[in-house]
Amino acid sequence: MEKCDCVIVKERIIVPEAVTVKEQVVVPDAVAVKETVSVPVEVRIERMPAYHPDPLWPDLESCPAGHIWAVCYSFDEGDYDICFCQTYVEGKVDWGDGESEDILNRYARASHHKFARGTGSPDSRGREFWLVDIDADTTSDIYGGLTFSRYGNNSYNTLDIDGRNGIVALCIGEGLKFQVTVSEEYIHPLLEYVRVKGDEVWKPVSFGLIYSVKKVRYNEKARVEYLIGSPVPASYFDFPFRIEHCRYFANVSYLGNSRIDREVLDFSTCELSSTNYNSNPNRTGISSIANNTRFLEVLRMPKMYDRCTQMTDFISYSNIRRIEFQPGDSLANCKNIIRFANSCTLLEEVENFPGDLGKNVENVDCWDIFSGCYSLRLTEVNFPYAKMRRVSFPGTDTRRRVPISRLVFHPDSPFDQKGDANHINIKYCRFERKGLVELFELLPDFSGGTTRQIDITGNPGAEELTEEERQIATDKNWIIVG
Repeated sequence: MEKCDCVIVKERIIVPEAVTVKEQVVVPDAVAVKETVSVPVEVRIERMPAYHPDPLWPDLESCPAGHIWAVCYSFDEGDYDICFCQTYVEGKVDWGDGESEDILNRYARASHHKFARGTGSPDSRGREFWLVDIDADTTSDIYGGLTFSRYGNNSYNTLDIDGRNGIVALCIGEGLKFQVTVSEEYIHPLLEYVRVKGDEVWKPVSFGLIYSVKKVRYNEKARVEYLIGSPVPASYFDFPFRIEHCRYFANVSYLGNSRIDREVLDFSTCELSSTNYNSNPNRTGISSIANNTRFLEVLRMPKMYDRCTQMTDFISYSNIRRIEFQPGDSLANCKNIIRFANSCTLLEEVENFPGDLGKNVENVDCWDIFSGCYSLRLTEVNFPYAKMRRVSFPGTDTRRRVPISRLVFHPDSPFDQKGDANHINIKYCRFERKGLVELFELLPDFSGGTTRQIDITGNPGAEELTEEERQIATDKNWIIVG
């Protein structure tokens, strides 16, 4: 056997024992989704906390019919703690501190009182308050009113006294046939709560610029008979009552207010009065109905027949999208339609807009009727009966044009009134060359008289006009801007 030259390797490779991992990674069981829930994104108004009257006040729901209760506190300074003026209202007031007096039927004169300390009652925080009870009625269905203010209807009836109303809560008993008004924030720094009783309300409480109010409460089914004044305080969010079959809908101010949160404001069951609150048929109209409203989308108009004589500051700076007039309504007796829909940039439709504007009146002031309404589907302003004093519906610039491209008015329009420097202002609209020429041909001839001015700046057809076409207007003594 041959001898082997192989080398025997005696070294050993030692493999260490595996390291035992004692920590455990626990993987949870998969979460089983059994149901898909869709959560819609909702825009909400941040509301004030719920308001509750002080538990030690008298129960305001016990206020009897025909009475007004006022929960009042006293100021250390000033000549009075509560003051109101009355017009064609008489009765009696119990001041709540052992004193009382008659309310005389006097024109816009004030009753006022300073509480005697120690004669009131403590509230839940130990503060002294008084319950004032006004038992009154009106001697005139038209003019009667009681205003919590030291001011009468004119400066001659202003009391030469200084003070503030310490009223924190008001309750208006049912059956009152006169309007209660709360005016001037600086006179009412404490007013928080207003309660109006009854399902049939003669007139709503009317507010001035009151920012302290936290709650206005009407009955759930309350209906108003005469809708006038400013029935929504500046601090309140919701429109506080229903409006049905309202036969006196005239000269309403700040009805919507910037905090109204309804998508639809419906007056379709209401009716515009044939006279205003002074029985003047020449001043029946609607003003400031829903300005600065962020959430209101649809406004349904009351039945107007042919009663409307003016529509001023109707709705401005609102996100409204549609205004609905009732079929067959008329603006034949309307002589002022000013800022009808001003800077309502989302407004798309105006349904059943009466085309007989000014038919029964001598002339019409028609200014800023759709100014800044860039989303309008309306393409023409056609008022063939209106003898215009002035007319305008301008856009802002070439990117934000008002989409109106045709204007019609009565050929005998006087155009005797200016707005800014113009008698007609259609700048930054969508008039093509043909529409501008048609308008120039319609312009009244003022040759030999005072010049009139029309602004056509920014319209698509303005730069395409020939000198001969512009001369149609200038030969009639019109100055063309743009």
